[in-house]
Order: sequence, then C-alpha cells, then structure tokens
Amino acid sequence: MAVHVHPTDTSQSVNDIPQEFGDRIDSIRAGLLRIHSRWLEDQDLNKALRDSYDVFASALVSAGATLTESRLTEFIPGCVFQWAVAKKWMIERPQRFAKDRKRPPGQRYYSPYEPVPDSELTVQLGPYKVIESYKADLVGRVSSRVAYWQAEALTLAERSVSAQPGVGNGFTGSSVLGEDHEENPSAQKVEAPLREAEPVAIRGDRTDRRLAVNAYIEEVFCERQRTISRTDLWRHARYKSRAEFERWESYWYERHGKPPNKSANAKFSRMLKEKPHLK
Repeated sequence: MAVHVHPTDTSQSVNDIPQEFGDRIDSIRAGLLRIHSRWLEDQDLNKALRDSYDVFASALVSAGATLTESRLTEFIPGCVFQWAVAKKWMIERPQRFAKDRKRPPGQRYYSPYEPVPDSELTVQLGPYKVIESYKADLVGRVSSRVAYWQAEALTLAERSVSAQPGVGNGFTGSSVLGEDHEENPSAQKVEAPLREAEPVAIRGDRTDRRLAVNAYIEEVFCERQRTISRTDLWRHARYKSRAEFERWESYWYERHGKPPNKSANAKFSRMLKEKPHLK
C-alpha cells in the first residue's frame, strides 16, 4: 500500500516520542530533529525512517535494555511511526483508493483516496491503529536496520562485561523496559564515569571496533547531551552510504581474506581518536 505524505509541518507535538523514555526524551528528540532537518531538504522518507530507527535503538542500548525481537520488530517501528506522524512524514490513518468515488459537480480538484474505516483498523503500530499492509510497508522500509540491530543484539549478548551496580537505566515510571527488564551487561550506563582505557576490547590481534564505536556514541551523549548514530559517523567521514563503515566495523575485508580499505580504516580510526563530535 502506498504511503501518502502530508505537506511539511515543523510544529512539535507533545506526543512525538513515547513518554516511556523519560529523561532521555530531549536527547532523542535532538537526534530526530537533525534527521527531520535533512528530510525537509530532500524528502527522502526511507532514509529518514531508517535513521530514526537507529536513534531509538541506540537509546535503548545506551539505557541497558536488551534488544529483544519484540522491541526490534514492534516497539521501535512503533516509535518511528509515532515520530513520522508527528512530523507529517506519514499520515496517521491509512488511505485507500475509492473505487466508486466520482468527481463532485463543479469541483476541479478532488482526492481519489478515502480513509480506511475504523472497523478495519485492527493492527497496533505505536499509539495508533492501522491495517496490516500499512504496518508491513513501514517495517519493510526499516528492515535493513532491523537486521543490523539483530546482529548487534547477538554481539552484545556475547559480551561478558559485568554490569556496573547501582546505576539507573535512564527511564522513569512504567518504562518500556518493563518489570522483566534485563540489564544488558555490555551497555555502559549514562551516569557511569567514562574511562579512556576500557571501552575497546581485544579480539586476538584485532581491536573490537563495534565496542569502540558504541563507547564513542555514549561518550558524546554523556559529555554533550547529544545523540548521534553511526550514520553521523560515516557522513562525517564524507561517505555517501553506510557500506564502507559497516565493512570496516565488522572486519568484512579481513573475514573474507581481502585487503582492507586503508583509507576507510584511517578515517574511522582517526575519528575515534580525535573525537570531533566532542569539539
């Protein structure tokens, strides 16, 4: 089903982000507003939705939440849709083609679409009720990020770093983490003091780049109260897509027996060392 986009509206809705995020809402909104500014320039819906997914997923990881399948495929897409509706990237109520609708006499312009009736809105997507195909359309648009964070969840689950005791998770009240909240032992808490020597783990003779990137993103949030994502990193290095960053981060060249990209390695390693987002 096609997604129809409203005209641009930059007004902020009080319901643009789920309140379960508590005191992290402002930092999340800051990251999302940067994405919205880019959307206002290029109107690239797919890109805006994928980047927004990364912001919410990063916030959960930073808070120590386990990236369960339901959070990756239900909760985060719902958060993205809630923001997309608030910023008029997408419409709250799905539209469908009205087969029997005719042009009213004397009316030059009319819409061939009509809202889907309430009785057919049976699928939950964030705070809204939609139809199955509408939800499937949005989930399909962010499917690459779902897959990425599923891989990230597996990587985080393998870590054996002990959780720091007595540190809050940054959520308030009845949070999305719920009563069955499982601390992610590898996620550094926002209130915890940052230490220079510990974020980077060693895998044999290789530096664990993924952990180093996570630590840098968390450090930027702690020091500047600013939420950045991996998209911000590869864009800062002047790449036009995430491909080379993800190859570098996952040791793709090394794992496939190919010579590494020296330029990418130099750019991303220098970024983690010089920390330009803290300046």
